[in-house]
Amino acid sequence: MDQMNDGASKLTLAANGSDNAGYNTESKFECTCCATAKPKGTPYITIHDNPICKDCYVSTLRPQFDAALTDESDYPVRYQAHEIDPLLEDLPGFSTDFLLRWHERSREYLTPKSQRIYCRHFYMVHVHGAKLAASRDVREKARKLGMETGQCLTFLGSCEKESAEINAQMTLECAECQGLTCSQCGAAVFRGHLEHSCDPANLNLKVANIDDSLVRGVNYQICPNERCMRPKGLADDSNLVICDCHTQYCFKCGNRAPDGDCQKCASHTNSGQASPPSKRWSRMQEDEPIKDPWLEWSPEELRELMLASPPPHCRPDEGLIELFI
Repeated sequence: MDQMNDGASKLTLAANGSDNAGYNTESKFECTCCATAKPKGTPYITIHDNPICKDCYVSTLRPQFDAALTDESDYPVRYQAHEIDPLLEDLPGFSTDFLLRWHERSREYLTPKSQRIYCRHFYMVHVHGAKLAASRDVREKARKLGMETGQCLTFLGSCEKESAEINAQMTLECAECQGLTCSQCGAAVFRGHLEHSCDPANLNLKVANIDDSLVRGVNYQICPNERCMRPKGLADDSNLVICDCHTQYCFKCGNRAPDGDCQKCASHTNSGQASPPSKRWSRMQEDEPIKDPWLEWSPEELRELMLASPPPHCRPDEGLIELFI
């Protein structure tokens, strides 16, 4: 709680100052970003004693905060090996609305992925634009009427933190869709239903921000690195996945693949949706010898085949046919 209060007070201080934060113009300097000497009067900011001209800040550093707000792999923002937090630095160009969203997103990013609780409710968008948690029947009716529906997946907090501070069966209410979520197992709880009982299998479940309609090992897989646990889809025709944290693992089973070798996985031949295994590899898995006619035919058979119908790139007048004679 103290950490949340500290973050809220820092947010208030930063929000009050950031909208009016300006640039220094009182002295000449050398920009540490573009390495250019700037005359007095050139606007600049200073981050950890590193002057940055306005042009470099606006074009290079400022967009990184927007990227970090939408993609966890871009968080935290760093400059000259220093982590930069707009809640703690008096930086220009940040609205109060942005700082509020940054505060919430930072809470999510700083919570270990295995402890994060997300709202699992499905919603419909009310005629006034508000999201409302809705049952399947209500969502189907709303969809037929052309109303927007989907899964909320709003970050609610930490399962370990919430469980330590509140009663075991306490629920968390989502500010986006007003749906209730169990603070221990992360399951959606419906108002008016019988008392919720946690599924023991879900009490230690590593909850990820993933649509429940997707299938793990088919549509996505989770990085086995406990400090990362990013969900990732299959990007190419291989079940070997290389995460942004450089961990290599098998897309099908989710286990680490030492030295980039996921072919020892028992599930490797049961490919992911985007990566059917080759027939040659399937035969290798079944210990079936690979029959290659070009290796099994005798030179005489190859000679007769080539003389009868040589391929376009291998004509007798080019001398290549002599290789088989």
